[in-house]
Amino acid sequence: LLAEDGTELLPPEFSEMVIEPDDAYGSAHRGSSCVVFDRQGNILFERKMTANSWIYTYNDAVPPFAYFDGALEREGYVNLDGTDAIPPIYDDAMSFWKGSDLAVVTLDGKQGMIRRDGSIAIPLEYDQLIGFSEGLCAAEKDSLWGYLDEDGGVAIPFRFADAHSFKNG
Repeated sequence: LLAEDGTELLPPEFSEMVIEPDDAYGSAHRGSSCVVFDRQGNILFERKMTANSWIYTYNDAVPPFAYFDGALEREGYVNLDGTDAIPPIYDDAMSFWKGSDLAVVTLDGKQGMIRRDGSIAIPLEYDQLIGFSEGLCAAEKDSLWGYLDEDGGVAIPFRFADAHSFKNG
């Protein structure tokens, strides 16, 4: 990892390094470990992982970070100190984004949303969820789309063939 002026922030001993221009954190592999670092090149934690495991720190993700456990083929969340925040029990776990306290998770083919403490915010009963935008979340259930409010209540009934996120009203 190099600073804008070319100064080396992290040595070239890492593989599969990922940090996007607007991301606060990055991740990389070193041997059988996954390393999470900040933009200044400070290693925040290093966690021994199984093969094909990864910690997702990109696309504006904020802690706890979603991660894939290759041995269990499940996803969970890891704290900024490297400890499990939410154990790897989900088939898929989306990142928590800047300004959001909810993340989409999938279990047995159904999606819902969890809070940062792992509690269920929106039950895992939807075929597909598109994250919140302007206070509403597009949701598909039984092949129809509608919108949920931030408490998980139906704001716009399920009656549409397709739906997208709201933008500018």
